[in-house]
Amino acid sequence: MAINTNAMPNNERDTDTGQFTEKHPPEDFTNALEELGSAGTRDIADEVGCPYRTAHHKLTKLEEVGRVESQKVGNAKLWSLSED
Repeated sequence: MAINTNAMPNNERDTDTGQFTEKHPPEDFTNALEELGSAGTRDIADEVGCPYRTAHHKLTKLEEVGRVESQKVGNAKLWSLSED
C-alpha cells in the first residue's frame, strides 16, 4: 500500500534514510518568538511559514513543556518565550 505524502503536509522525507522529518520543528517557533517578541498565533504562523493550525498545535505543545507561555487577550492568545 502506497503512502500518500500529500496527507502529511507538515513532514518531509529524508532522501538518505527514507524517514519523515518535521517540516516545522519546535525551534522554528521559539526562533520566531525571539524575533517577534510576544505575538499572536497568526503572526507566528506567518513568520514560520506554516498554517495557523500547525502553529497553534506546536505552540500548545511548547507551552506544555514550559518553553513558551500564553496569555488570553480577547479571543486570541498572545505567546511569549518562558523566562525560565
